[in-house]
Amino acid sequence: MRSLTPYLSGFALAFSMAFSAPSWPGDLLDYNPEFGNTEQLDAPDSVVEVRIDRSKTLMTIPARFYGINMHPGSSKYEFARPELLRALKPDAVRIMTLMRTDWPADHSGRRISPLSTGPGRFDWHELDTLVDNIVSIGAEPYLALGFGPPSWLSGAPAEWVRRPPPRARIPEYADFMASIVERYATLKALPIRRVTIDNEPENVGYSIEDYMSLVRLAKERIKERAPDVQVGGPTIGYAYWPQPAGNRLDFAASTKEFAMTGTPFDFYDWHIYSTTPEPVLRTVQAVRRWYDSRLPLVISELNRDWRFGGAARERSEENNTGWESVAWLAYLYDRLQLAGIDQVFYFAWRENTLGLVSADSSRIRPNFYLFSVLTNALGRTRIATNMNNSAVGCIATISAQGKVAAVIYNRTARTAKIAVNTGSRADLSVQRFSESWYRSTQRQAADPLNAPPIEVQAQRGQSPVSWDLPPGGFALVLE
Repeated sequence: MRSLTPYLSGFALAFSMAFSAPSWPGDLLDYNPEFGNTEQLDAPDSVVEVRIDRSKTLMTIPARFYGINMHPGSSKYEFARPELLRALKPDAVRIMTLMRTDWPADHSGRRISPLSTGPGRFDWHELDTLVDNIVSIGAEPYLALGFGPPSWLSGAPAEWVRRPPPRARIPEYADFMASIVERYATLKALPIRRVTIDNEPENVGYSIEDYMSLVRLAKERIKERAPDVQVGGPTIGYAYWPQPAGNRLDFAASTKEFAMTGTPFDFYDWHIYSTTPEPVLRTVQAVRRWYDSRLPLVISELNRDWRFGGAARERSEENNTGWESVAWLAYLYDRLQLAGIDQVFYFAWRENTLGLVSADSSRIRPNFYLFSVLTNALGRTRIATNMNNSAVGCIATISAQGKVAAVIYNRTARTAKIAVNTGSRADLSVQRFSESWYRSTQRQAADPLNAPPIEVQAQRGQSPVSWDLPPGGFALVLE
């Protein structure tokens, strides 16, 4: 396995992927973004009929479904432009609690603000400010308790070096986690609904047995101080998990092990990066094989390419923030909702290679617009749709007043002619989002945040309503 240590020491993220051996999207072992990079879908050669059945309810989209990851920075940088976050309107924001790490624009170097510098010693200021600001925009904080323990507990030579706790100190680490949850859920009475036990234990270096022990102890001690908080895990990646005996567990094997041993998760949480949708949906199938529908499922990191550093960084940025990522994300939101996933956290909010905005918050990426349309314009009651070509998809909702709102997306690299029937003779407003619109907006608009999309106004009584859906683009349809 290629070492990621140089990158991990420079950025508080980690994706433990076995990069030395090819891995294909369907094998559920690990995912190498160099393979399966493109998804070839035939463009429709005739009109695609989109029928929206307002009489048939499919499901309710969970109230906290649309999440984002906000780390590693402090609130000073993550909330540098709060108007962007208010426009995005995320349901939930996932943060690491171990430390904040900033790279100031003056190139003065990395600044680390650890939460704890010794037993019983906490500096809450940076984490308090971040959590409070998340609550202020109406989002629910989702706390990842650690990325490994603090260095004084693990024995690591520096705060950014990931090591598991020595086995004898697992109870101490469990108490450390409980103190964090108690502060925010109990003492400050903030809307903390879910926390996870550590982050990517395969990357920190746990054995699966030690991680299970930590989960049991930490959950017990968290519940003593904050009984209503749900405790989840394992936050593993779509990757191999090396074990002390020299073997390694793939994603499916790890999931089976947790289920068979009764590791007491209140919800199951994992990470998946894939340039094509198939591996994402296959991980859902793998988890559902061992956990029934009563256990909520959370994908707490989702994007297309995990490579945030090194020679592949430029290609990774294109995978994650290029126009082709838009239909990919729309399709996965569509399918993951129908699969019963409770929350999905896009990775990430503010980051040059994977962010909805750039690290300096100056550039808005294409998926920012898709995300904000879903959270601002659509409702939560999904209704049935039918298309005569799978290259076009639709997420349609209906309001309590009986008004339909829908996002229709084109997964191909060519324009699709579509005809939409909502079952009503009401006026329809159609707003199209295309790559050309996006690029023009970023170059020319004085305020890209509020740049109007291309609008098609349908006349009263026209049904179906027809227009061109741009390559890889989407349209917002409103009654």
